[in-house]
This record gives sequence, C-alpha cells and structure tokens, in this order.
Amino acid sequence: MLIKSRRRSMYGQGLVELGAGLILLIPIALFLFDMYVMSLTNQMVDKFAKDCARAAANQPDQAGATQAAQTALQSFYASPYCTQISLTKVDYVPNDTVSVTLDMDVHLPVPMPGISSTPHFHARSTEPIVTVSH
Repeated sequence: MLIKSRRRSMYGQGLVELGAGLILLIPIALFLFDMYVMSLTNQMVDKFAKDCARAAANQPDQAGATQAAQTALQSFYASPYCTQISLTKVDYVPNDTVSVTLDMDVHLPVPMPGISSTPHFHARSTEPIVTVSH
C-alpha cells in the first residue's frame, strides 16, 4: 500500500514539474519565434533594397531609375508577415551612384509584452551606375 501511494506522489510531482516547465518554455519559444521572423524580414528588406538599387543602376536618368526600382519592388513576393513595403527614396547621381531607400512594416505572429507588434524596418542600398547618361 505504501509503494502504491509513493508512486502516485512521484507521478503527481512529475506533472507539476512538467506544468511549471511549460509555463516557462512556451513564452521563451514564442519570443524566439518572433526574433526569427524579425531577423528574416530584416534580411528580406535588405535584399529588396539591394535588388532595387541594382535595377536602378542600369538606367540613364533619375526617372528611369525610380521606375526600374519600383518595378523591381513590385516583382518581389513578400512574406505573410510583411504588412507594407514601400520605396521611400531614389537618389540618382549621374555617372556615379544610385541609392535606394525602402521601408517595411511587419506584423509579428505572436505579440509579446515590451516588443512592438508591428516593427518598422528601414533599408538603404547604394550601387554604382553601370550606364552612361548624356
């Protein structure tokens, strides 16, 4: 009889430890998932800015560079967490460089206290112009 009650006590203790552990582990796992999404979207906006700057660098003037960057941006597939991505600025310096600035708003899958649920990312990329303007 004593052995049976001791087994129940150990089983109950194991359930309590499991519950306490899950209470700590689940928020940590959700926080890490948010950090993973933020890291991926940061890399994505940097890549988009670089690709838009490359497209703009193949144009002979400011208007063509802006149009090429906008067209390149529209061809990208954004993640489901990206709520908005926009071309903020195109700086075209003839026969030198072109800089493209993008802004991206992201919706985090698991809002956590102390972290904005809609972080804003800003990326700027500069590429040398590969065409000669007249």
